[in-house]
Amino acid sequence: MGALFDKKRSSTRTAAAAVEFTLDMTPDAVTLCERKPHGSWRKFDAVQLDDPEFANVLGLLRADAEAYACARAPVRLWLPPDQILQKRAWVGDNQPEVLRLRAAFDFVARETVYRPQDVAVAVGPADDDGMAKTLITFAKT
Repeated sequence: MGALFDKKRSSTRTAAAAVEFTLDMTPDAVTLCERKPHGSWRKFDAVQLDDPEFANVLGLLRADAEAYACARAPVRLWLPPDQILQKRAWVGDNQPEVLRLRAAFDFVARETVYRPQDVAVAVGPADDDGMAKTLITFAKT
């Protein structure tokens, strides 16, 4: 494993200190990053996908991150761009969020080869014509 076990972490962190992590999924590795107070991200540590001990090392990474955060901290998932389908979909003007999502899932069923129950969808703000940028990815990747 990389720097995770090579560096000493601050012993002054408390449970009250908010920690935010993200997992950066690349073709070669899973990298855990921590958000710094000024908004940038710092590499916490990584595990290579071809590591023969991948599952064990990933478990150690999780345990060390939980110990560092003094709790289970929220973790965002960054996906490579090639795993995200970007489309413009009609979601209506000034619609409540639930109707915008329903319209986006209807778009998925109608205009893509994917089943709505297999994907996760994020919808951006609608333009004047009711069209919005829609991001689609598999719910389980």
